[in-house]
Amino acid sequence: MKKQLNEAQRQAVAHFDGPCLALAGPGSGKTTVLVERLCRLLQKGVPARKILVLTFTRAAAAEMQARFIRRVEEETKAQGAAVAKREPPAGLTLSAAQARQVAFGTFHSAFFQILRYSGGYSGSSLLRPGEKTIFLEEAARGMGIWHDREGWTAEVLKEIGDVKGEAGEPEQYRPLSCTPSEFTALYRGYQQLLKSRRRLDFDDMLLRCRELFAEQPKVLEIWQERFEYILIDEYQDSSRLQCELAELLAAPQNNVMVVGDDDQSIYGFRGAAPERLRDFLAAYPKVSRYLLDINYRCHPDIVAAAGRLIENNQNRLPKKIRPARQPAPAEAITCREYATLREENEAVAARIQAYHQAGRSYEEMAVLYRTNQNPAQLLRMLEAGGIPVQVKGTGKTLYHHWICQDFCAYLAAAVGSTRRSDWLRVISHPERYISRSALGTEPANLDKLFEYYAEDRRRLDQLDRLSYDLALLRKIPPYAAISHLRRYMGYDAYLQEQDQSEEGRLSELAEQLQETADGCQTAEEWLRYVSRKQEAATPGAAPGRNDAAPEKRDESSPPGVRFMTMHGSKGLEFPVVFLVDANEGITPYRQADSPEGIEEERRLFYVAMTRAKQYLHISWTKERFHRQQSMSRFVREAGLDVPT
Repeated sequence: MKKQLNEAQRQAVAHFDGPCLALAGPGSGKTTVLVERLCRLLQKGVPARKILVLTFTRAAAAEMQARFIRRVEEETKAQGAAVAKREPPAGLTLSAAQARQVAFGTFHSAFFQILRYSGGYSGSSLLRPGEKTIFLEEAARGMGIWHDREGWTAEVLKEIGDVKGEAGEPEQYRPLSCTPSEFTALYRGYQQLLKSRRRLDFDDMLLRCRELFAEQPKVLEIWQERFEYILIDEYQDSSRLQCELAELLAAPQNNVMVVGDDDQSIYGFRGAAPERLRDFLAAYPKVSRYLLDINYRCHPDIVAAAGRLIENNQNRLPKKIRPARQPAPAEAITCREYATLREENEAVAARIQAYHQAGRSYEEMAVLYRTNQNPAQLLRMLEAGGIPVQVKGTGKTLYHHWICQDFCAYLAAAVGSTRRSDWLRVISHPERYISRSALGTEPANLDKLFEYYAEDRRRLDQLDRLSYDLALLRKIPPYAAISHLRRYMGYDAYLQEQDQSEEGRLSELAEQLQETADGCQTAEEWLRYVSRKQEAATPGAAPGRNDAAPEKRDESSPPGVRFMTMHGSKGLEFPVVFLVDANEGITPYRQADSPEGIEEERRLFYVAMTRAKQYLHISWTKERFHRQQSMSRFVREAGLDVPT
């Protein structure tokens, strides 16, 4: 059913021609505004195929499209009932078929579609995982530029992506991977190699589209005529290049509506910045502005505390968010300091159990943290107590994720596994350019690889290093073994490359998995632990197997307490939120040592606080890993009562 809109929402929905900005605070109903404005545009006669809706993830695009179609279907049923009663029609006169003609997608999917139609590219033009490294290595060696350092290619590729995202030139970039002249040469050589073979990496989808528009203005005109109205969600998360392309596509009518909140700009590592909204206002001096300032999600105490916190930021558009709910008698926010991490975890586990015994379901609760360095201990504690958990982005369980399968394969190979499936992971994650045929059939082992490459000195050197690394993995505890695998065997660099399509979550999952090995003494002990967790989550699974296929989300699996990073929680909400490890050096993160970095960390804490609908529990420790700790400055800035 159609929701009742407040005055600011009604004005934003009613906006028709020209640019507009809907500045939307947490829980202010921005998705409702977008959906209702889509309906209004169609009602006013705008052809559905002339509308483009851009979001930042495929999941968000699919969810918004589904919500829009449901809205239209509800109105269609209401219209049918009115006609049956011979009542005059009111509201929308739309169909679901018409609604499905509205284009929904991410920036990359939308502009790649343009490249397919107008640039002659296809899906085969996109680089597959691992190919970026191959192309860069070919370009680097061809120019005689090579730094024999673990992870160097991943560093260069990230910096190349930074330049592309900012629509900049390599000469203006200050690299850390190599000298400025080397970086410029690598950038140009890599791009020339891709272009000569008509291949695209992830960032090229946008860069090549901009080049296409510049080289063929008529093509740009065609697409400007195709999409007369553009709606963009979470605009503060866009890169400079994405903003530039949106402006090009919206011209000359400039019927573009952006929705966002600079206070929730938390993806600086991807090129996003709170300045994007101010840049939009500068680009369109006659822009219409609407402030969605009523929070329908959170308890008033949470709204007030979050507001006090974010007011400490200087780089923001002025706004004050108001709560829609009346204060409830219950204590909405608690702050607690604990002597050790174990005490904090025990207290959180006890409170989760108390909530559940009082009738609240586990899936109504979430545990949020800044990084994945410590929550594994709490995870194991909850699991040991029979409390179900779900880790965001891992499907059934953390232990079914393909990263876990990789870790298991390496440690299993180190302690003597002869399963071909284990060795296939070892030679391909990351890609070591070792032929699969070298393994032959089971039993597979290192000896077969040495025999196959007996005449290849370069491969033998590589296998010698692999042999040493596997021997080390066998002799040290699994926590240290996984750390060595990630840092010195190329696995972290491999994950960074995969993270482009996974929104940066794979590295976090790797940290989470490494923490599950803390306390285990041998690889065999950790492998048995993982196997038990897999079997518990997969009825009928073969005992001892650890080479299951990559997981898919199983909606029938038991719901549980949600575990996720602050970044991963954006866009979600829960009745009960536990914000753990609120220590200085963790949040704000110790590497955020600039004023801009601290402000982004503050925005991140603000986002985390406003995920809570009814209850927010913030905790921190006095000591961690035998070092004294202090409470995060953000707790005090939020004006919260801190126990003395």
